[in-house]
Amino acid sequence: MRSNPGVTGKRGFLMSRRDIRSLARAATVLVLLLVAFVNIALPSESAVASSPSPVDYDVVCPIAEELAKTDPAAAIKLIETARATDTPAASPARRQACEDALEQALASSALSLPLELSADGACFAAAKLIEFGRPDAAKKVLEGSRSPSKTMQACSGVFEDVEAAVPASTPTPKSVGTAWDDFVKIVTPLASIGLFFLGGWAALLVLARLIAFLPHLRDQRESTKALRRESLVLGIIFLVLAPPIAWVMAVMYSADVWDQIAAFSLFLIAFGLVGAGALGRVIAAAPHLSIAVSGDGEKTVDQALVAGALLDMMGTSARGIELPVGPDLDDLSNALTELSDQKWIALLQKVWLFITNIRPWTLAISLTSAGIASVSVERNGRQIFSGQVIAADARVGEKTDEGAFTDGRRVAAFAAAILVDKMVERYPDMVPGLQGASRWRSIALQYIATKGYASRADRDASIALLGKALLADGRNLSAVVALWNRRFRYEASTNGLLEYRRLLVGFVRERTKSFFGAEETPPIVPLGIDPALAGDDLLVRALTSLCAVERNLKAMPESATVDRSDPVSALEYARFLHAMIARRDDLQIEDLAGDVRLKLARISVARLGGEAVTESEIKPYSPEVAYSLACHFAQMPPRSEVPQFSRSIQLLPLAFTIDAFKTWAEHDDPEIAPLRRLPAFQSLYPRERDARFSRPPFLFSSMRLSKVEGVASLERLADATVTPALLNELGLDEQTALRLQRAARLAVEFDHAPLDGFEWAALEVLFDHDVMTVMDLLLLANGGSTGDLSILELTEVLSEKGYSIGGSPSNRSTSMTVAAWLEKVAQALTKSPSSPASSGS
Repeated sequence: MRSNPGVTGKRGFLMSRRDIRSLARAATVLVLLLVAFVNIALPSESAVASSPSPVDYDVVCPIAEELAKTDPAAAIKLIETARATDTPAASPARRQACEDALEQALASSALSLPLELSADGACFAAAKLIEFGRPDAAKKVLEGSRSPSKTMQACSGVFEDVEAAVPASTPTPKSVGTAWDDFVKIVTPLASIGLFFLGGWAALLVLARLIAFLPHLRDQRESTKALRRESLVLGIIFLVLAPPIAWVMAVMYSADVWDQIAAFSLFLIAFGLVGAGALGRVIAAAPHLSIAVSGDGEKTVDQALVAGALLDMMGTSARGIELPVGPDLDDLSNALTELSDQKWIALLQKVWLFITNIRPWTLAISLTSAGIASVSVERNGRQIFSGQVIAADARVGEKTDEGAFTDGRRVAAFAAAILVDKMVERYPDMVPGLQGASRWRSIALQYIATKGYASRADRDASIALLGKALLADGRNLSAVVALWNRRFRYEASTNGLLEYRRLLVGFVRERTKSFFGAEETPPIVPLGIDPALAGDDLLVRALTSLCAVERNLKAMPESATVDRSDPVSALEYARFLHAMIARRDDLQIEDLAGDVRLKLARISVARLGGEAVTESEIKPYSPEVAYSLACHFAQMPPRSEVPQFSRSIQLLPLAFTIDAFKTWAEHDDPEIAPLRRLPAFQSLYPRERDARFSRPPFLFSSMRLSKVEGVASLERLADATVTPALLNELGLDEQTALRLQRAARLAVEFDHAPLDGFEWAALEVLFDHDVMTVMDLLLLANGGSTGDLSILELTEVLSEKGYSIGGSPSNRSTSMTVAAWLEKVAQALTKSPSSPASSGS
């Protein structure tokens, strides 16, 4: 599948043309507003050009002298102001005017009266006191100013001179209290401004939340992660800046109240609307959902089942979806209401929940029974789907607990698939994860077939459901690959593996045309893998299966004669898979099974390339890795056969924690075949020994029979198909195995007889003379003989062993009774047409 524009990895994102245009428009608005801000904030030319007129000290100084007698602080402030506004061109003599008045004011009250000067005034007075040799008085003036912290910022050099001249004193309660008073003086004027900002932000958030319900935005399509990310950043910036900039502009624009209101409204609306609009777009498109289950069968379906199915169906495409976890905010709202009956608290919590409980998507499931439900999907209050699902549509038979799924889980899967289908239509980022599927029924059936029918016993049912999934949507490539897997998963024949390989190679070559189909194949290293290929999860699964098939084919006795007819070698596929998974890690593509897949690929490279694998590359082991490594060691060309097999045996207990591995290894896995005759391997399959194997003719082969699951009982031996693989496991030649099987078919016909009865003794004699077919038994019963055995000789042998059958051991009635028994057994075998014994084999 071609990658979708706007689909991103964690390292960055691509922007569509539409996204770039939106960002450019927003940037233009921002620049225009900033230009307006600069034009208003800067003073006019007339203000810059004007300067204060020279001070007339002949008037100022006498006034300062008078003030020094009654209000020294006012006198100091007057002189400081006069000098600060004097022109730089004034003569030094004029600038020294009022020096006497200043000295008189400072000397008379610096230490006796509190001088609550401004920061500039305190700095001015302290500097003069230091010149007059009074640093202690200068320190008191600085500490007694209206704001010591601002004073320190205004004249840090004066503070340093004072600290150098006056020893530091320890903090006193009075100084601490003064500092707190200064802090309160600073914060108190800002309280009203802070409340204004908070109110403005809250109002704009509510506006953004309401904008999400506009018809154009409530059901957006083609919402990508990149577009949502850009809109979110833009919205937050404008939303945060709107109240402060509006307030600053209102204060700086004019002293007139109405002009201030106009400026404030203009900037608040301009910035606020841009921010609220961008944020409202994000809120409307957020992939957050709530799940509600109601009805008579709600105990069979819950939120966790639906959420789990949803995540499984979407795989890595589910990143970014927010699912309900724990109690909903609605439940929290009810709890808060119970805590207080105050109306204002209820109002605040409603506003809070309206802003924070952002769940544009709602999946409602109403169960009419355990297996039937009505499902509806809403987005921002608009219904986009409504229909009914029936669990029986996802069953093969009539049992409600068929496979590993209950009807409740089937309903949950159908509901999740409906939601997936509707979300994918609106989020292009999620399209690749569905591998071509576009019908919710097909998505659900594929999920149920692969998850609910995964065992070997459910193979046929799984194939049937996958067939239904493809009938519903033939473009569902995940269902196609899953169907191949279910058909050939337990295939142990060379022809079957070759067919599976042919299908997988066709799929892989089609998906990797940009790599293996290039004129010059790039080097198989992680950096050589295109990110689009690395993100193809279905390709990873297909390549993993292909490597497993190649390993099994290599383990076959006839592997040397297999015609692969493929220009790409098995080792190249394994190396490509390993590099591909490593590339996914570099791109930080989320893959919960990534570590296991990487180790399995490394083992496949070693197995197909004849390389060694170090434990440091593979540890820690998972069951999957342990099994793959055990197969590798079982097939390695060892210097010493036993040590390699021992390493395999050590890994198998961990691998066999997964039942499918244990079942596959027991009879079918070609790579495990060399281990099956080892006692250590057979001990991994503990079984109760069939007591009937303690009797001849099975006694001498009883250990071998008991350790092979397929013939571990008399009935299994009688029904088994004697194949080369079975002979290899038993360690017997074909003739001996067939004779034991014929004996077993006779024995099951008199299984009710005690083990010390004459029937078992007769079977031993018949086995020794190989008289066990229907024709031989009937010939013997009618007085004839087969080979060197006749009815009389059989009777005499039984008599010698102490069996009395219907009279004295030597009279004719005994022979008649044995003959009747032989005829009865022959008739029983004849009634079993599937038995080879019935045809004389």
